[in-house]
Amino acid sequence: MITEIMIFAATVMMEAEGEPYAGKIMVAEVTANQAHTRKKTIAKTCRIPKLFSCWNGKTVRQVSQKIAKWEKQPNNQAWKDCKMIATEVCKSKYETTTKATNYYNPAKCNPYWAKSMQICASVGNHLFLR
Repeated sequence: MITEIMIFAATVMMEAEGEPYAGKIMVAEVTANQAHTRKKTIAKTCRIPKLFSCWNGKTVRQVSQKIAKWEKQPNNQAWKDCKMIATEVCKSKYETTTKATNYYNPAKCNPYWAKSMQICASVGNHLFLR
């Protein structure tokens, strides 16, 4: 069975695989902020339709297959980083360093909802907003 941390780590991986370590942390913190705001678990928050585009059209089974593939790649540093970040953010004493609740890649899209939000940070290819 796939755990909450694995769903969380997979979400960070699918959203920020090619981003710097700090970008992966920011994506994880946005996820945690969303979970807190919505009063849902991180795993349930990850799978909210259209909240994280990496889940659009994917089932937990399909993502489990991706996880199995990443687990078989011992030199996959991005996956190792995502698992470590997810584990740390899930600790009860972890406090996010950002108030960002959303992010997007301006080279790929220009979402309507971003116009009414304040930019908190720019890391890698993503803008983070609240």
